[in-house]
Amino acid sequence: MRRRKIRVVVVAALALVVAAAMFAPAGASAHRGRDHHRRDRHERSSERDHDRHDKRHHQRAHHDKDRRAQHAEHRGHDRGRHDDRCRGPRNGAGPIRVLADGLNGPFGLDVEGRTAYVAESDAGKITKVDLCTGRQRTAVDDLPGPTSVAVVDGLLAIVTGESGGPPEEDGDGGDGPNGDEPPVAMAAVRDDDVRRGDHGRRGDHGRRHHRGGWDHRNGTVDPLGGSALYRARPGGDARLWADLLKFELKRNPDGQRQFGPNGEPLDALSNPFDVLAHGRGGVLVADAGANAVLKVSRKGHVSKFFVPPVINTGACAGMPNNDPQHTGCDPVPTGLAYGPRGTIYVSTLTAEVPGEGRVYVLDARSGKVRRVISGFDGPTGVAVGDHGELYVSEVLHGAPQTDGPPPPGFDPSTVGRIVKVGWYGERECAAVTMPTGLDFEDGKLYASAWSIAGFLGIQDAGQVVQVGRRAFRDCDGAPTPPPGPPGAPNGPSTPPEGPPAPPTNGDPTPPADGPPAAPTDGPPAPPTGGPPAAPTDGEPAPLEGAATS
Repeated sequence: MRRRKIRVVVVAALALVVAAAMFAPAGASAHRGRDHHRRDRHERSSERDHDRHDKRHHQRAHHDKDRRAQHAEHRGHDRGRHDDRCRGPRNGAGPIRVLADGLNGPFGLDVEGRTAYVAESDAGKITKVDLCTGRQRTAVDDLPGPTSVAVVDGLLAIVTGESGGPPEEDGDGGDGPNGDEPPVAMAAVRDDDVRRGDHGRRGDHGRRHHRGGWDHRNGTVDPLGGSALYRARPGGDARLWADLLKFELKRNPDGQRQFGPNGEPLDALSNPFDVLAHGRGGVLVADAGANAVLKVSRKGHVSKFFVPPVINTGACAGMPNNDPQHTGCDPVPTGLAYGPRGTIYVSTLTAEVPGEGRVYVLDARSGKVRRVISGFDGPTGVAVGDHGELYVSEVLHGAPQTDGPPPPGFDPSTVGRIVKVGWYGERECAAVTMPTGLDFEDGKLYASAWSIAGFLGIQDAGQVVQVGRRAFRDCDGAPTPPPGPPGAPNGPSTPPEGPPAPPTNGDPTPPADGPPAAPTDGPPAPPTGGPPAAPTDGEPAPLEGAATS
């Protein structure tokens, strides 16, 4: 009996072991199956969540795109692209529209949206112009002859010319830029601790208020006056950024002889005429007196970026210069603009010799020459359109060739033009009176007009104009310029006391006296019919080809 019970227990234990061995894998498999099922359900749920997220993301992106388009359309209305109410004073629907008038010596300008900052050289200030309403406000005042302005990181970069106004013809008699001290003594006056300024955060040691060379820090006349780079906040004071004349005296980028036997300057030493934002908070400066394009860093360090060669072609061949090693016409850079494919365009005055003006196309990083476009009459500004078309201002084109007053019946509104060079070199001209600064923004070309009317005794004549496509025609039959300011209507006018005079080598702005510029006989040199040729090694030869690289 006892043995039977033992066998039953053993058999039951074995049965349990066998049962456990048989059913345990099935239970684990079921458990694993349930885990897979839960995992699959979780993955499907995650996919649905991702799909819903992607759908919401795309819907939000489309909504944001629509909203941005609405904002862009609204901004377009604000800028006058579609709204007829966005028009300046006396601004009609003609090919040349006057957006602002009553300015004094407007030279360089920088357009940002519906706002233009204009350097009024005769008034010594930077003016903020609303291009829709024509309203004008002073952005920066008390400047010695500002020649150009550019917006850099929310600040205004401003360059000023010599003597707080138009450059002097020469330095005869041992006079410096202000006519009272030799230039070597002037260079010693400038304080090194004021050179950088740093947005004025250094107190009085980083701040100067200039008016005709007056230094309010110590109540003395600063003999250097202009020939400097400033920066300022709109509505604030200008603070010295870099001393360009000091760099010219120390480095002499073009290598020409600077002073005569008696210590007098042979021509303009430094006369910055245009400024362009470049790099991280820095700028490029077209220094007409130094015959160089200078690079200025955010901290005020000045270096050489590009030095155009002396011109020895045509009427410039063998022309006497400061020394026998540099015979020919000084290049005199006057304008800067960005172009396509990482390029920078530089216009050069070339001593106002008709047909010898040039535009250099540079690599924006290295400053190396990619192409040269020639055949201009004293260019003073440059701009590049959206499709690579080139615009060049010729401020004295068509001025009467006479040593005395203009002839009877002389119409000052016929002086000056803007030349357009197409992709393949074809040229057209627009009759804009005495244009200097150019800027191409949002598909529109803007220019300062009547820039040198003050030399004709016409005050408050400066304008900012928008030049449309219909304004450009064959250079022999340019359209009639827009109505001039009061005192200078289109048509015969009373001859003024003195004509506009061309600048000397190194001076981009004409002095108050002297002979006028010689007009050209006919249109500029005809372009070639094909695409531009690749630049050659060494000094590049002038081309008549396309304006773009």
